[in-house]
Amino acid sequence: MPQLCTLVGSGGVRGGRSGPGDPFRDPLHRPGRTAPAGHAGAQTPLLRGALRGLLPGDPSARPASYRILAGNDQAGPGTLDDMILPVMDDLTLEFKDGTTAINITTNDRDSSEALRTVAWSIVNGPFTILNSSSRVGESNFTITIPENLIGTDHLNSLIVNITSESYTLFLPLILLSTQIGSHLIFTTATLDHEIVRVGFLLNDLITGELVLEGFALASIVYIAFHSESGSWHNFTLTSSTGIYNFEISPSYFQLGNHEVYAIAIVQSVPGAEMNFATLTVVQDYTVVVIGAALVLLVCGIVVIQRRRRGDMV
Repeated sequence: MPQLCTLVGSGGVRGGRSGPGDPFRDPLHRPGRTAPAGHAGAQTPLLRGALRGLLPGDPSARPASYRILAGNDQAGPGTLDDMILPVMDDLTLEFKDGTTAINITTNDRDSSEALRTVAWSIVNGPFTILNSSSRVGESNFTITIPENLIGTDHLNSLIVNITSESYTLFLPLILLSTQIGSHLIFTTATLDHEIVRVGFLLNDLITGELVLEGFALASIVYIAFHSESGSWHNFTLTSSTGIYNFEISPSYFQLGNHEVYAIAIVQSVPGAEMNFATLTVVQDYTVVVIGAALVLLVCGIVVIQRRRRGDMV
């Protein structure tokens, strides 16, 4: 009757069926020596002897193919060289005074900065190159783009690639526009005069300029003045370019200090707010000065006329 046995060899352990006397399938087969038919237990001493070399308690009797190697779970220090792609750590756009500044920071963990090149081009819709340049051996720098490449009828784009040794990273197109974006931010806010006068004959004007990035998203843009007493004066601004100029009369402002805020409100993304100046409103004494001058003039005329009359008498 066929018996279930285990085949052991240098290639491993596997299960199979064999019959006594089979030199190909029976690992206990010896010429002229077979176990009694129907008695599987007769093979136990021979099987135990064949497996003795696999028992952990008898290493000297193990076959060479079953020797256990010592574990090697550590290695010496190594160095990665030109194996990792360069990356763009940071890229920000700033719109100020009619120009656009693009701040770029790059990194490559396994290559020297001296081997890094950043190249860029400004292209239009058909990908015609309008301007291009590059930097070598610098990881942090600023690109300045003139206004004539920003304020065009059609949007231009910036193409940037970073090459470090044998690898090059190509960035997607970056649109050069102050009208679009996922957020609102005031990039510039200026107040021409921080002290203005109010009075009967003379009122200075509050003038200045705001520049809002992503202005097309804004539903309301206004400038607000918060006085020391807690009152607010808000003035709505409009613009088709993102540059808001304002000219406001302070005739009904309270005397004293006013905090000046630039505020943009939008529904889909967070709005923007900037406290950028302190305005001081002072009383104008021009009327008092003119009145005093007139009084002195009249007094002078009267005195002169009296002296003339006295001389005539």
